[in-house]
Amino acid sequence: MRIESTAFTEDDYYAFLGGYLERERPQLVARLRRIPDDVDELLPRLEEAAPSSVDDPAWNAGETLAHMATSAAFIGWAIHEISQGKDIGAQMLEFMNLRDPAIVESVQQPPAELAQQLRTAVERLAAFVETVPYDDLRNSIAFANRELSAEDFTRFSVVHHLEDHTEQMRRALA
Repeated sequence: MRIESTAFTEDDYYAFLGGYLERERPQLVARLRRIPDDVDELLPRLEEAAPSSVDDPAWNAGETLAHMATSAAFIGWAIHEISQGKDIGAQMLEFMNLRDPAIVESVQQPPAELAQQLRTAVERLAAFVETVPYDDLRNSIAFANRELSAEDFTRFSVVHHLEDHTEQMRRALA
């Protein structure tokens, strides 16, 4: 048996990581692209749903969709900036606070319009993630006491986050 540890280098490790992303990338993009389709399936019920009370602390399905559409565009922009090597970590919380008024404004739009905004943001990000070089997706920023890469933001802040919100919408419309 050949023992690899004696010849294993940093380049070997990075080649291993690059191979991992290339195997995972199509699955991540497929999950991302499935989100707008899942939201579209909810649109008929969403358009018929009564608005929640102003006193209700939980988001209704329309508020959740407004958050998703606005957040997908914002985080997609951040992923692009991070992958280009721009250190936007210090501004991320400030940008997130600016996003919130946009969500309040967005919730006034018809659900079909919000769903289209979500689809546009997701398609733009999916096309980017499909083609961006692996090393660019590994660029990272310091954020919330962590070092997070553009890939981390794609996986957690967009795909996983939007999948969770889609489930939240399903429960709200049940």
